[in-house]
Amino acid sequence: MNTSYHRSLKVIFLVNAILGGIVGIQHIIIPQLTGNLANVNLPSPILYRLVGAAVFSFAFASGLAYREKKRENVRIVVWMQVSWSFLGAVIIALGILAGKLPSIEWPNAILLFIFAIAFTWSWYLK
Repeated sequence: MNTSYHRSLKVIFLVNAILGGIVGIQHIIIPQLTGNLANVNLPSPILYRLVGAAVFSFAFASGLAYREKKRENVRIVVWMQVSWSFLGAVIIALGILAGKLPSIEWPNAILLFIFAIAFTWSWYLK
C-alpha cells in the first residue's frame, strides 16, 4: 500500500513554510514597521511578536511536513494549517468589515483562505 501523499500537498507545504517563515520573522524582528505598513497601531509590539512567533511556528511545522514521506505523519499538520488559515481569514475579514482593520489587510485574508482551500483539496487527492 502506498502511504505517500500527493505532490501538490508537498508544494503547498513548501510555499507555506517559506511565506510563513518570512512573515513570522518580519513580525518578530520589525513589529513596528509591520504595523506601520498595515496602518495598524497596537499598544505594544509584543502583540506583533507573539503573532509572528505563532506564524513562524506554523511555517516550521509545514517545513517539517514537507520533508516527511508518509501521509499519515502529516495529517495533524494539514488540519492544523486548515483551521489556522480558515479562522485567520475569517477573523481578518470580520475585522475589516467592522472597521477595526484597514482594507489593506484583504490580501492577507484572501491568502489565508486560499491556503485553507489548498490544504483541504490537496489532502483528498490520491
